[in-house]
Amino acid sequence: MKNCAWISNSGGPNRNHRRYIQELQHKIIYVDTTLTKWRNSSFLPKKIIFWFANAVRISRHKECEILVSNGIHLPLAIGRALGLLRKVTIIGFHANESLYSIKVNRYSYLNKKVMIQTLKSFDFHICISQMNKQILEEITGYKVKNVYSAFNGFPSTNARSYNSVIPSLESFTLVFVGSFYANWRKWVKGLDIILNSFKLVNNRFPNARFIIVGKKPHDVNTSLTNNIEFVGEDYDLSSHFAQSSLYVHPARGEAFGISIVEAMACGVPTLVSEWTGAKEVVAQVDEKLILPLSAQSFYEGIVTYFSKSIEEKRILSRKSREISKNYTQELAIENLKKIFSEIGNSLRENQN
Repeated sequence: MKNCAWISNSGGPNRNHRRYIQELQHKIIYVDTTLTKWRNSSFLPKKIIFWFANAVRISRHKECEILVSNGIHLPLAIGRALGLLRKVTIIGFHANESLYSIKVNRYSYLNKKVMIQTLKSFDFHICISQMNKQILEEITGYKVKNVYSAFNGFPSTNARSYNSVIPSLESFTLVFVGSFYANWRKWVKGLDIILNSFKLVNNRFPNARFIIVGKKPHDVNTSLTNNIEFVGEDYDLSSHFAQSSLYVHPARGEAFGISIVEAMACGVPTLVSEWTGAKEVVAQVDEKLILPLSAQSFYEGIVTYFSKSIEEKRILSRKSREISKNYTQELAIENLKKIFSEIGNSLRENQN
């Protein structure tokens, strides 16, 4: 499927998605490079003109028979409605929190309606995680067809260093990896739940520590507890995982969460929310490690884990390591190649 292009915002796909696109030998078309000054306009007529102009521009890529919408891009639905993309197959690729945000009414009523109609206009969907697949089907009233689920993974080149990590299972140290460069990121990552749950934990275990691998937001008040350390962004996670006994990830609608699998690869058991896509991986270790989305639930989950014997923690650690081997980036790419091959076969069958 070399006549395939991914439609993305001008910020570009993240580094994992770029690797997928490269390995699939696809190209990238940016969805928002015409009339860019109107992209964020609050004046609706300008926004509509912006959408229509970019729909026309995308339709001029006649060499592309398949377009992959990396997110929910309205110009594709407009192009199809105008007949500009009538002969093009459109695949929705859902690898962020947008579907969950629709589900919980994070968008305005009008935006939500438009996004759902856009989703319904696509021919195929690839959802990162079973959770995202289920949300997509739910918010569209089960009116979308040809829905596949996939997964993310960590580069296998990191596996050697991760395998050598010996986590501090005897300690009362928690760890989390994530960036908080905008308010919506803090919401998705569940930073409020992290801070509030750890305040309770720290009251129960005064020697407990929380390592957060990410920059401290300027508006975060760490006076809630003195034992939280923001260490800044760091792509070398091994040393942080080696200090830790438990990884905590109370996300709101995060499609997957690669750092969860990375922690598991280092032998660090993980607690995740029920609205984290990688819960399908954690469930293979112990379903009790998947928690409701609240500070109280995470407090109770952390206390339960800290109360386990060292042998019980080692069993969870070994199992986490073993299961993580099935979630490398290379295996994720092979799975995506298989999905695109199945989509190609389906298209050829429909042409015959």
